[in-house]
Amino acid sequence: MKYLGTFENYLILEIGDAKLPPYNIDNELTLPTPLGPDGHNYFFNTDSGYRYSINIMEGMTEMHISPNDAEECSIVDDLDDFYENVIGISFFPFTGDDEDVYHTYDDKVITNRGELFRIMATLKYVVEKYLSENPNVQYIFIGGQRGEKQGDKEQRDRLYITYFKKLKPEWETDRIYCDFMGETYYLVKVK
Repeated sequence: MKYLGTFENYLILEIGDAKLPPYNIDNELTLPTPLGPDGHNYFFNTDSGYRYSINIMEGMTEMHISPNDAEECSIVDDLDDFYENVIGISFFPFTGDDEDVYHTYDDKVITNRGELFRIMATLKYVVEKYLSENPNVQYIFIGGQRGEKQGDKEQRDRLYITYFKKLKPEWETDRIYCDFMGETYYLVKVK
């Protein structure tokens, strides 16, 4: 068992080193999200035929993260401009039309089709592109949704945060409570 745990940790630590090319982004749309703020959606198809959206949500509010929870987070420097400089990132497979992405997605699905490294390479490409076009962003709110099994969210959270730490080792991270979702997620400080 010990060896298996070491092997699993090795795989997780190597995510940011995958030299696979990102999938081609074939469509970009800004659409209103079910949570209110607009989402910048970057669409691509995987080799197995899944249609994915990487969603970057601007305009997070006190509804998402309360001022008290933000103040308690060790990496939040100034609450005055926190909400203006935080984005939320999610990615998920969906069915249907790109313009109807929020009605046909399932962020709880676990695809397990061996495409993780290319999907993460695509996420890296989109995040770097977005941050270069939006230099005011200081925080990224990330985290997995609950899957079918207990522990799916924790596994996804560890995967995402490990990936972001590989992407930029100087970025700081901490856990933060999201009122709207009723769960704790990661917050990444990019500056």
